[in-house]
Amino acid sequence: RGEAASQELLDLLWQKYVRPLQQSDRPWKRELLQQQAVAVLFSYVKQVRLLGAELAVKLGKAHKIEATQERIASVCFAVGELASVFRIFALYASAFCRAAGALARFEAAEPAFAAFLEATKVRSDGLSLDYLLILPIQRLPTYTAFLHDIVEDAGLRPETSGSVDERVHSALARLDASASFVEEAVRQSEARQELVELQRRFTPRSRRAIKLLDARSGHRHLVKAGRVTEALDRGTRLETFEFHLLSDMLLISRPKVAGLKLAPARRGAVPTHLELREVLSAADFTVPDPSAPAPGSQGWSPNHSDSGSPSS
Repeated sequence: RGEAASQELLDLLWQKYVRPLQQSDRPWKRELLQQQAVAVLFSYVKQVRLLGAELAVKLGKAHKIEATQERIASVCFAVGELASVFRIFALYASAFCRAAGALARFEAAEPAFAAFLEATKVRSDGLSLDYLLILPIQRLPTYTAFLHDIVEDAGLRPETSGSVDERVHSALARLDASASFVEEAVRQSEARQELVELQRRFTPRSRRAIKLLDARSGHRHLVKAGRVTEALDRGTRLETFEFHLLSDMLLISRPKVAGLKLAPARRGAVPTHLELREVLSAADFTVPDPSAPAPGSQGWSPNHSDSGSPSS
């Protein structure tokens, strides 16, 4: 029943939202589909929907088997046969992370698209495009949890070589591997998206930061972000900075609002832009080895000059 309900929602997403948007009978629709991230996501909606339909058929046949253990085995086999295909969910998840921001920005900029989403939501029992698009990502962990539960309840054990029990657990292992693949793809995609959003906040003058935050590099990710305040002019003036700790460096920037530096009088404003002030490599802020020579002793040398760096 759960799979049938999930398939109904995928059908709703396809019929009410994606297909009408792909018809390109309006200039704004063509403009939307020209955004590659959105077009790719919509193509994966179709593939995930077809995969769901195939699985629903297999589960329906398995459900008709009367013997409990055989029925459970058939359910696991049905999912296990499609386990490798489930990696499409990883591609879908990656596409979703890239397209979500583009869809939100287009909705804010194009009144016709916003009106379409609102009208379609009313005709879809209050289910929004955002809500329906996230469902496929949430579905695969549900499969794994469900199958592990029924196998445990039935007391199946992979003890006898060539037995039904062994084949069931083999199917579950393949599904677990696919789920892990999806989780890692989602994590990497979210990490890339964080860099993209941060990159957009830097002003054109901060060319070095924009280059360093190129998400295509693949190895760099955001670890932590926050603000620090530095006391200047012997403590008579305070200046706020934003820091972004990446996996291999620390970026220190001046927050700006509407292209202007964040002045004390405007501290309540939300900083939307950043201007790079300093870049520290991982070696610059590595905790010293306690066994290393103390400062001032023979053999000691500083990692970098402390001049001009903000205090935390």
